[in-house]
Amino acid sequence: MAAAAPEEVPVPRGKDPSIMNSAASVDQKAERYYNAALLVGKGQVAKFEDGSLWKARDLYAKAIELWPTMAPAYGNLALLLSAENEKIQLCGAEWGPQQLYCRAIELDPSIPVFYVNLSTLLGPEDRVSFHNGMNMDRIQLLLQAIQVDPKCAMAYGNLGVLLPKDSKVKLPDGSEKTKEEFLAFGRELDPNAVPNMPDV
Repeated sequence: MAAAAPEEVPVPRGKDPSIMNSAASVDQKAERYYNAALLVGKGQVAKFEDGSLWKARDLYAKAIELWPTMAPAYGNLALLLSAENEKIQLCGAEWGPQQLYCRAIELDPSIPVFYVNLSTLLGPEDRVSFHNGMNMDRIQLLLQAIQVDPKCAMAYGNLGVLLPKDSKVKLPDGSEKTKEEFLAFGRELDPNAVPNMPDV
């Protein structure tokens, strides 16, 4: 049985890169591809005025091709690929979600969700290396997310999930929290971002 055709999402003129003024900058074109990708959900494709159809992953890849330092495009592409455990050819190399998140962090270290999402791809013994020489495990990534945004509920919640019972971790501000305190504080910040955990 053939797979159902993806739903076509018409891209509004203000976000459609196929109808841009020829004087538009490369960055403006990249932003259009990026913004069009944000309109596309699972099982959908973007439809430009010129009739072309684009998957979100291809839109992010085009944005990166045009603007290789656009951190959010790397992060969003990583999120798409990690859901399917895929890789993509980009800028002459094969990229997986880990490499894309690392690049996004290197380009813009101020976005905490990149650290949180990258941490979810790592096992207990895994580490990632950055071009600046930093080498981090998943706990260190979550602590870095908290340093970037002390109200990042997902980082607190994920620390609470990952830590062994009765362990403590020192936060960037010097305070220490237990597994239970991380979970409780994360829930306090955003009850929807932190699951209720059974006693472990």
